[in-house]
Amino acid sequence: VKVRWMPSEVFEMTLSGFQVRYQGTGSLIASNFSPKPILAALAQPETGYDATIDAPPDNSGYTKVQTLDAIWTPGPLDIKFIGARQQIESFGRIDFDGTPMPIATFQGQVGNAKIETAELQFLSNADSWAADWLTTIGGLYYIHSKAGFDPVFLTVGPTQLLPAGLRNILTPLTGDLALPYAANVQIIGILDTQSTAGFFQGTAKLTDWLSMTAGGRYQTETRKLEKATVQVDLQTVTSPPLVSFPPDRADTSNFSPKVSIDMRPFDETLVYLSYTKGFKSGTYNIINLYTAPDSVKPEEVASTELGLKMELLDGLL
Repeated sequence: VKVRWMPSEVFEMTLSGFQVRYQGTGSLIASNFSPKPILAALAQPETGYDATIDAPPDNSGYTKVQTLDAIWTPGPLDIKFIGARQQIESFGRIDFDGTPMPIATFQGQVGNAKIETAELQFLSNADSWAADWLTTIGGLYYIHSKAGFDPVFLTVGPTQLLPAGLRNILTPLTGDLALPYAANVQIIGILDTQSTAGFFQGTAKLTDWLSMTAGGRYQTETRKLEKATVQVDLQTVTSPPLVSFPPDRADTSNFSPKVSIDMRPFDETLVYLSYTKGFKSGTYNIINLYTAPDSVKPEEVASTELGLKMELLDGLL
């Protein structure tokens, strides 16, 4: 659904929304063509294009999106707002070992998320000061998201069917308890993210053949490991206690600049030089079985590019 409203010549607003539901196997069906030694003699390599597995694959869910776009052009400045809200619910099931034996199955809410974004832009136009040689854009950006796995299950066992290697992997969770039935390892991991940024970029046409662009983005962000738990359900009278890892958070800030020079000394010829610094926020690996989720450090990338673009032979080259 999309609705556009124009109450005046200088203001317009568009509301839109859609919902998508899906169900199928996707890419979750897979054969095990090369079983690892840990599976011992339980699994034989698959051949051909047929997959023989014990857990039916499933990839289903829905996505809901609502957006709001508004633009106001009061005079020598255009003001634009872009807002969106997104909700994702997703269920998946995959035969983790890829064999016909009931060794390991992974299933549950594998990609739930709620995301809200808002952006406010200020753009120059034909009536702006120095519009004949200068174009600018600046603004603010905000995002809040909560996403994760709530919950997912790793089903393994029963013990008498598992090779020794897999039993040893489960020991830190189950102790010396026997597993006469399949065990469900319930895993919950939720990550909360809030980020605010301000940005500006301007391009100045210094001569007919020379222009320069300069800009930057300043960003602050908080990522919270809101919940991380592991529960083992042995399908018996008692179950091991819940393993709950402590919450954690990471606060980061960054300024990323950009500078470029474009030169057009001849027709159909562009020579350019640019410097850009990029930033990728850190995060958490929110699915851990034995130890607290690890933090992933932020990444910074600086790049310099010198290039030449030309058209020759009347555009043939």
